[in-house]
Amino acid sequence: MARRVEQPCTSTPNCYAEEVKTKTCIDCRQAKATEDFSRSGKYLRSYCKECSNQRSRAYAQANKARRNERLREWRRRNPEAAKSKDERARLARKYGLTPQQVDEMSAAQGGRCLLCERSDRALVVDHCHDTGRVRGLLCRSCNTLLGQIEGAPHILSNLDGYLAHGNTTSGLASSKRTSA
Repeated sequence: MARRVEQPCTSTPNCYAEEVKTKTCIDCRQAKATEDFSRSGKYLRSYCKECSNQRSRAYAQANKARRNERLREWRRRNPEAAKSKDERARLARKYGLTPQQVDEMSAAQGGRCLLCERSDRALVVDHCHDTGRVRGLLCRSCNTLLGQIEGAPHILSNLDGYLAHGNTTSGLASSKRTSA
């Protein structure tokens, strides 16, 4: 008995959308790749991502007060979700990272600060302020210290002398006595 092979339907553009690989946006009427459409469950949405974004921006402009009130209410009812959303947006905006990438970095470092090697502190993303390049994860204390030193490199040489000779205030007082 011969095996029957089913052929995809070619009479309509949306039949077997995965095999066709294109879809026509109902707004701009352009045939675009299926990657240019968002998904709603297993189905592709009717508007391409570009048209959908334009429609969202237009709605937001036309209904600012209503939209802002709805967002404020959602944030009030979902404080944890709002905090998580803000954190994701901050990581993406400042460092180009996802929370998953930060978790992978933490796992690669063994959950330890790269400088003090303590694991009992929360880790934050450290980056170069000149290039924006992410260097790793540090505890907040080490990140702050590094930022101070980066901003004024002479602190390191002063710190070395300070630690070697003790309190610089008493050193200044004794040098004033000898010069007088």
